Amino acid sequence: MEIDGLWGVDDTGLDILLNGVSTGIELPGISFSYFNALHAFSIATGFVSGINTLDFVVQDNGSVAGFRAQLDGGGDRTSSDIPEPASLAMLGLALTGFGLLRRRGAPIA
Repeated sequence: MEIDGLWGVDDTGLDILLNGVSTGIELPGISFSYFNALHAFSIATGFVSGINTLDFVVQDNGSVAGFRAQLDGGGDRTSSDIPEPASLAMLGLALTGFGLLRRRGAPIA
């Protein structure tokens, strides 16, 4: 899995965190040029199975703040990550049947 992107901030980009862990990507110091143009970054490590979070840590040193990010990424998903539609339908039918049994007072084995 990999995320490629562009980011810009007014005034300082302190870090980009992946799952709460620093990537070391920053736009250091105070510069208006950080928002006048977007700056490329790439993250290829630190991903976990399931949901991943990306946090941009920025600092504004004036009265107006600005932030922009553009992301592009991809990765391989295994079939175990995405339930098949037939599996979801079977689960729904099973839960419906369980609810009907409970309403009629039938014993549950």
